[in-house]
Amino acid sequence: MNEIKNCPLCNAEKISFGPVLGDYRDITCERCGRFLITGSLGAAIVYRRDKLYIERLNILSGIARNRFESNPDDPIKFTTSNIEQLVNASGIPQTVPEKIDHLLLFFNRKTTFGGEAIRLNSENDYPIAFCKNQTEFVYLLRYLIEVGYVKEEGWSMELTFSGFKKAEELLGKRPKGDQCFVAMSFADELNDAYDKGIFKAVDAAKYKVIRVDREEHNDKIDDKIISDIRRSSLLIADVTMHRQGVYFEAGFAMGLGIPVIWTCRETDIKQAHFDTRQYNHIVWTASEELYDKLLNRINALYPLGQ
Repeated sequence: MNEIKNCPLCNAEKISFGPVLGDYRDITCERCGRFLITGSLGAAIVYRRDKLYIERLNILSGIARNRFESNPDDPIKFTTSNIEQLVNASGIPQTVPEKIDHLLLFFNRKTTFGGEAIRLNSENDYPIAFCKNQTEFVYLLRYLIEVGYVKEEGWSMELTFSGFKKAEELLGKRPKGDQCFVAMSFADELNDAYDKGIFKAVDAAKYKVIRVDREEHNDKIDDKIISDIRRSSLLIADVTMHRQGVYFEAGFAMGLGIPVIWTCRETDIKQAHFDTRQYNHIVWTASEELYDKLLNRINALYPLGQ
């Protein structure tokens, strides 16, 4: 990895290296932002040119850049063991319409007042929309301009009134608020997974974390659970140990239109209920891995303000 001169994800020339962090190299790229990558994965991409990774580099670059935009001080970690789940995570924009919506919501998230100019550089900013290259990014921008969602002045862009309305329409499909309900087994053996994995990731994404056994209240527990779920805009369902209550709480949230992110310890995933196997579970073995995967999923799918 010391001999790498260009970014392993996008091949940009302007990169800098932070200190070596165990097996990771800390890289800051003008396109991808800051990310961590293991030496083995870096070698597979740069030297061996493994087809499995090369064909997905735009997704990895997009994941890194979007994580950087949301949490610049907490970069994504890429390893050979987590890359498959990262690139296959549900919600990553794949089609042109999905990328257009993602880019429009990026404008909306970055705009703090009407008429504010957002400056973009097509050469370096195309990973924002998970584009494969600069040409695709320009195509998306031209569409947003032609339909009247974005006004262009050089490379300064600003959302039009129609753009704000469209963004609100897209956001209207999601529940409002910053509360995230966590449904999981309260077994002591999962305390680390919650404290250093789930809680830490949800908190880093700026959500208020609710786990009913850690809240002080005088209500009947069932009523408290239903009330807290109703007030939430996101639910994390860790089905490790397969408690029936977790499945009920996740199903109740889905019935209300509240998005659910499913997680499960690797040793328990084969016993996941048949009805939930169709959903993309975050499979974890250690709390640090759970933290990283969960934070990335939240930032990719349900960042606050988007």
